[in-house]
Amino acid sequence: MKYAIFALTIFSLTFISCKKHRYKACFTVDKSTIAVGDTVIFTNCSDFDGGYTDCHWTFGDSKDAYAKGQASITHSYSSAGQFEIRLRVGEKENSSEQTKTITVQ
Repeated sequence: MKYAIFALTIFSLTFISCKKHRYKACFTVDKSTIAVGDTVIFTNCSDFDGGYTDCHWTFGDSKDAYAKGQASITHSYSSAGQFEIRLRVGEKENSSEQTKTITVQ
């Protein structure tokens, strides 16, 4: 009696979409120099490339804020100095940041 052994190999391919949104952080400041207590307006002009995400603002004075999409945001400073403002849009691995400095007198 003869035996025949057949090996059957099945390949399974799974294609996963790697499309990630590309974010480009951008913001403008209505005044680069302000007085203590004055309100400054930060306008988000970021490019979200088809996605829409939360934005993390850091004002340089130990205060942060979160905003949805391209919303403008306001902030005031309680002490004089130079402060670095940072806007981050996107997820951790796929994010973009922009920084600017404001002078408070």
